[in-house]
Amino acid sequence: QRQPCTLSEGQRQPCTLSEGQRQPCTLSMESCLEAVEEIRQRTRLHGAVVHGSPKPFAPKEHTPEGHVMLLDFLVHLCDELSHIAADCTRCFSEDMSAEPVEKPFVSEKCDVYAFGSNSSSQLAMGSTEKLVKATLLPHMANCQLVEAGQYCTFVIFGDGVMKGCGKGSYGRLGLGSSDSETTLKVINTFPPGMVIHKVSSSRGSDGHTLAITGKGQVYSWGDGNYGKLGHGDHTTQKLPKLIEAFSEKVIRQVVCGNRHSAAITADGELYTWGEGDYGRLGHGSTASVKVPTKVAAIELVQQVACGAAHTLVLSMDGLTVWSFGSGDLGKLGHGDTNRQTFPKVIEGLRGMVCQKVCAGSQFSVVLTAGGKVYSFGNGSGVGKGTTEPRQYTPWLIESLGGEVIIDIATGDGHCLALTQRGEVYAWGTNSMAQCGQGHSNGSITIPSKVVGLEGVQIQQISGGTSHSLVWTAVPLDRRASALWQWPYCVSVGESTYTVLLSILSKYGGLHSPYPVAPFHSKQAQESFVYSMMSLLRTHLKLSAPLGPLCVHMACGDQVKHIRSFLFKLIDSELPVAIDQVTTEALVVGAPILVPPVLERVKLLLDILPKEPGDFSTLTSGQRRQIDLLLAGLDEGSEVVGLIVDKDWIEYEGEKDSCWVCTEHVEKLFALCELAAKYIFKATMHALDKDVASPLPETIQLGSSLLGRFERLITSVYCNIVTFMTLYLEWGERSVQLLLPLSDRKGVLVHFEPFYRILRDHSLDVLSSLVKNCRQSPDPLAYLHAQRDVQFGLLAHQFPSHVALTTHVIPAFDVIFNVGELLLEMADVVHQVVLLLPPDVVLECEKRELQWEPVYLKPEKLHASLLKLREGEVGLNPWQMWMDYERLLCWAASQCVHFLYCSELVENKETEVLQYSLRKDKLTLLSSGLVRNGAVRGITHALYNWVSLCKTIYQPDEWEEREGVSECWTAYLDEYKHLKERTPAQLDLLFTPDMIGPCDPSITIPLFALAVGATGNHEAEGVYERMMGFAKKRDWNTWSDEGSLPQLKQTSCAALACCLHHSGLLTYAIHCKTSPKKELVTVYRAVFALRREVFIHRPLTSSGGAIDPVEKKRFEEMCRGICFTLFFLICVVSPAFPEESGVDEYLVPADSHPSGDLKSPGPGNHNKQSSHSDVGHEDETNSDPLSASSSSELFDWSQPSVKQAWSLLSMRWQKDRGDAPHTSSLSSGGDLTKKVTWSIVDIVCQIFNTDATLLSRENLVYALTSQHRRATDRRDALTKVAQFIEKVSSNDALLLSSKLIYLSNCLNHSIHYSQNISAAACELQKEVETLYHFILRKIVGRVHSVEPLDIKGPSSLALVRELLLVLQWTSFQHNPSDIQLLFDGNFLSKILAFSGVVTPTSCGAMPTDSRLCSALQQGCEQLLKLLALRVGINANDLKGHTGILNKVSAVLYGQLEGYISHTDPRVLEQWHKKGVCVEQREMELGEFLCFLGTLLASGGYLCAVMAMERLFSMLLKVVGMGTSVGQPAVSSLKTRLLALQVMEMVVCEPSEEGFCDLSKCVEICRGVPRAPIPRRTVATAGNRRWG
Repeated sequence: QRQPCTLSEGQRQPCTLSEGQRQPCTLSMESCLEAVEEIRQRTRLHGAVVHGSPKPFAPKEHTPEGHVMLLDFLVHLCDELSHIAADCTRCFSEDMSAEPVEKPFVSEKCDVYAFGSNSSSQLAMGSTEKLVKATLLPHMANCQLVEAGQYCTFVIFGDGVMKGCGKGSYGRLGLGSSDSETTLKVINTFPPGMVIHKVSSSRGSDGHTLAITGKGQVYSWGDGNYGKLGHGDHTTQKLPKLIEAFSEKVIRQVVCGNRHSAAITADGELYTWGEGDYGRLGHGSTASVKVPTKVAAIELVQQVACGAAHTLVLSMDGLTVWSFGSGDLGKLGHGDTNRQTFPKVIEGLRGMVCQKVCAGSQFSVVLTAGGKVYSFGNGSGVGKGTTEPRQYTPWLIESLGGEVIIDIATGDGHCLALTQRGEVYAWGTNSMAQCGQGHSNGSITIPSKVVGLEGVQIQQISGGTSHSLVWTAVPLDRRASALWQWPYCVSVGESTYTVLLSILSKYGGLHSPYPVAPFHSKQAQESFVYSMMSLLRTHLKLSAPLGPLCVHMACGDQVKHIRSFLFKLIDSELPVAIDQVTTEALVVGAPILVPPVLERVKLLLDILPKEPGDFSTLTSGQRRQIDLLLAGLDEGSEVVGLIVDKDWIEYEGEKDSCWVCTEHVEKLFALCELAAKYIFKATMHALDKDVASPLPETIQLGSSLLGRFERLITSVYCNIVTFMTLYLEWGERSVQLLLPLSDRKGVLVHFEPFYRILRDHSLDVLSSLVKNCRQSPDPLAYLHAQRDVQFGLLAHQFPSHVALTTHVIPAFDVIFNVGELLLEMADVVHQVVLLLPPDVVLECEKRELQWEPVYLKPEKLHASLLKLREGEVGLNPWQMWMDYERLLCWAASQCVHFLYCSELVENKETEVLQYSLRKDKLTLLSSGLVRNGAVRGITHALYNWVSLCKTIYQPDEWEEREGVSECWTAYLDEYKHLKERTPAQLDLLFTPDMIGPCDPSITIPLFALAVGATGNHEAEGVYERMMGFAKKRDWNTWSDEGSLPQLKQTSCAALACCLHHSGLLTYAIHCKTSPKKELVTVYRAVFALRREVFIHRPLTSSGGAIDPVEKKRFEEMCRGICFTLFFLICVVSPAFPEESGVDEYLVPADSHPSGDLKSPGPGNHNKQSSHSDVGHEDETNSDPLSASSSSELFDWSQPSVKQAWSLLSMRWQKDRGDAPHTSSLSSGGDLTKKVTWSIVDIVCQIFNTDATLLSRENLVYALTSQHRRATDRRDALTKVAQFIEKVSSNDALLLSSKLIYLSNCLNHSIHYSQNISAAACELQKEVETLYHFILRKIVGRVHSVEPLDIKGPSSLALVRELLLVLQWTSFQHNPSDIQLLFDGNFLSKILAFSGVVTPTSCGAMPTDSRLCSALQQGCEQLLKLLALRVGINANDLKGHTGILNKVSAVLYGQLEGYISHTDPRVLEQWHKKGVCVEQREMELGEFLCFLGTLLASGGYLCAVMAMERLFSMLLKVVGMGTSVGQPAVSSLKTRLLALQVMEMVVCEPSEEGFCDLSKCVEICRGVPRAPIPRRTVATAGNRRWG
């Protein structure tokens, strides 16, 4: 009632009254009470349950006139508003995702109003007259839910009973008939006791209805065309029928479209069914679906709306709205009229929080959380003010003005909107007065208030095809976001938060003992602050569902200020009530108040003391801040963004790396390590109670804070492991490859902190626990007392997690260290095992060594450990330590296993190494050129290569190519760094500081020769001597350099490359006499290249001119040749490194015998290759240069010189992998010829347009990969060898632990030499030596065991050890492995364990044990396998007759054993044991099949086996060699197999020739015969004996 002051600023006079003279502002008591009552009436919710009430207004002071102080009333008013706001929030805050509950509604008074058509008695008023304005329907009073459908109405009452009325065609009322009903009829066709919670009925087509029960089941009835009832057919249902497809689902919402239906489950899954035309079902097609089908494209759905031919979907968080189906007239909101068969996001609604979507026939409506309505589509339902507006994108209906809309509903062509004040607006089609405007004259184009509802507070609305229903019952599922604006008490927005913060900042300081003006008492100030804080809590609760991404829509820029203020407030001393409400405000507002993850991590690092002992210095507010900041971090989902780049995942690996900024990751890992430090200190404190400085109780073992720390560490680690598991391709798993295996650095950064936790904390905790246990008088009691420690994070949980996940860590450097650490921890755990009762250990070991041991399944081990930790009854608590030891050993073996397997062999590596060089398919690998792999310093090597390439370009030409040249782009950063650091002038190219790690004395002349640089006398001399040699031999092109300068350019590069890889550069520099054969081979290769260059030179035309295009093409070809040759010089290690001495190379070409070195062509066969070959004349002709070689440094007749040369030749052959018995001096020349001509062939491919050029980049990758793989394999084998040496004693580890490690440490399907052939020879030799050492140690166990030992008390352990031996020896072997296995009595012991020896040893092996049976079968198969291996490699084992004889003896022994089982005396023993005789004959037949296969393969082993002894044994099987003349074998098939093997024996040559056929005839006929000539046997044996 006050009027504003009209005085100007100059006219106003300041108040001159003193503070005591001023009178406080007062109000009458009546005015105060009226104001409170008015506010209660305006904010009251119909039917709302008030949780408590504010104190009645009882002021302590009154004026003489009976007035009260305005300040007292304002304090009371704030308290009143805070209570009202809290009650409103509770009323509207039911969770939409909650599952339905089988219970009736809360019965309350409810009034229902209707307006619109009543032509089918859908209003049950006894007449069919339409209602032009809202009219009360008394017969529907006290209902809870009303649904307006197509000319029908359904009403659900408080007891869950549903009634219906109106049109009944197609059984849409569910009463069992198609009759219409003029009054409400109870739909009692549901099962007895069924409670209906929700119902939806279509607004078009022929009418169908869906209903949800209290248990979340769905019933449907009505028209069944298009399968829209969801029963799998088109049948009309006149009674409600349960949809069986949802039998295992809980449904939260159902919606009927005209010809399709939709449902949402409690989990947020969307299902659609019915007609699929226009794609309205969202399944990606237009096909109809007869049963509910999940829309797989979207999930976490809150609400769905179905129109005539389109569908709208709202996400659970309200941030996304999808639409699909018919796009006619723009009703999908995408800005066009295209149909959408898949859900598509409506871009015009991005950035808004929506709470409801509705779909009319040709338009759509969306309600936002702020109470605004957007529409799009066509017709008056859009609300734009015209009857035919077409709106293709969401448009705000501005005519609703400042009204806050909390609900919307649509009919077929009209729309209803409910305001916060309970008022209803309507617009759209009004032909039947369905808009309630008091008439039916045309459409309503702008929202208008419904007539007849004055003074009525409506809570719910529903629109049918042509009628509307509104009622006053409060809905049970309205979201809290509908309460963003409420009179007087709620106004979610930035301005509200600004005011609240301003008030609380001014009056919230309660640390002073005196009240802040204008409050006269501390109590009044605290009451006021409490009310303001309650209002802040309410607003935070309403804003929290937005989440951190959209919180700006509710709070603007005030989030940081709110957070800072609350954190500051809780860190001060507060009254209990205010402290409680402040904490509640932080808790309910945590989703938006808690800072982003990275900021939370930084705050925690700042607040937490670096030393756990200083935790007591924190204030209570700081401790609560820690609790709030940790909330959610331990769940793991929030920290993913700090670990993995989400954009990298979204764009499917298009970015360079999947890892996020290292700085962010380091912060997170620093927090994990600090948390581990706290847990470590608490654990050590628990182990040593007598420490001088006790820890605060809040950070002692078992506290909630340490529990959160434990979950944080575990969740971060599991997130890293999960990502690696999902995005790695490893071994044979077919998972999409997103994470590059070469990204070791990123993996190392992400795992190294956890490795430090293991190393610095877990190992120390275990060691301290074991130390205290050993010192305790009762170790078992001590362990029981320290249960929290032994099952804690550091001692058990975290190491177990790491142990179970080592197989997904692709960083081999990390694995290398983790494996060692886990083995060290296993040793510590074993010290506890030694303290356990021996009978318990033996019993557990016996169980573990059974046929199906648990240790083969580490997941079961981990599960048993968890059960023990949880104290499950019936489990042996001491078994935990043994299981723990086995798990750690298994994990350590996995580390070695994956280190051994190393990187996968990719296609480009195989393609490069199998690159064909010549017509005889000599590959790059078999040529010997890459036998030593790549150089070590690859970056420096590439820099040298680029420097060499630069010399054959002009400066301006080079600048154009430098940035795009192949291969060095992968090392561009390092190359640029070297370029800036190193001078690039030509005269400095050969200085030692640019060479890198190579020997300058070799590299300087090599590089000078390669580029043809003048000034280096050594390089010039080498080239001049070659040209002089060619001139003496009169080789082609020797005199053409003047006319074709490219000849010298390519010749210099080729000569340098060939000399470098043949190891002849030093010899060529110092050779002053006739060159030896190997150097002549190099000369020939160079001139073969010169011939190709000369052939492809650009020819002059008839006019004497050269085509400039052809000239430029030829120059680029020559440069390409030089590029490749420079690359082979700089990047590929020399095939034959230079020797330390020079004199041994000074050997003339005719000083030692060698074969004719005819050089094959370079593999280029184009049309110009008809030119005469260069340098292919007879090499045995005398060389003019040889006449000057009268003086030699060595006398080749001396034995010492011969021996030295022989050893050198043998070493070359050994490194190359050739036959070990070849010792001719020509082999060195042969290898040189292979290498040099391979180089020529590679570069000559440039002239062949049809050839595939060797990729330099792929070659670098292949060589470095093979070297890295060999290094990893060597390291893995080193670990295994160290383990074997370490556990040689019986007390080192449990036997089961040893077996676990040795059984899983290597992948035996990968031979140790596989895919490392291009690595350095010395490295390959190290790998072989280590593997042989391990194999010798493992196989050595067999030598000390006898078959009878298997029956002893330790038989189970022995069998297990022997099975391990079988595992290691049953895979592929090369000749050197075979030699190792056949040393000693290994073969005879395996033969004895096989159980098939001689009749005298029948039954020596126990057969009642499955393990023993497996051992017998394994030994039998191993013998066959070894025989096959020897047969395959027999030609390489000719010099090892002992091995061949052993194999022959084993095969004879096996065959004799099988034959002896057919002896009647032996058969009687088998009968007594219950063994089937036919089974024995079948085993004999199988062995004969194997023997036939072995002999059919030919080779030297077959020649050894082809002896009369084998022939006579086979005759016994046939029956001709027995004393009675009858076959001992009844199986005809077995006897025929014996005849087949006999044929092979007769036709195969033995060691002395062929088998003596005359002896065979004597054996067969029993009559002496004259010897048959050997020649006849050789030619006619097959025909005679076949």
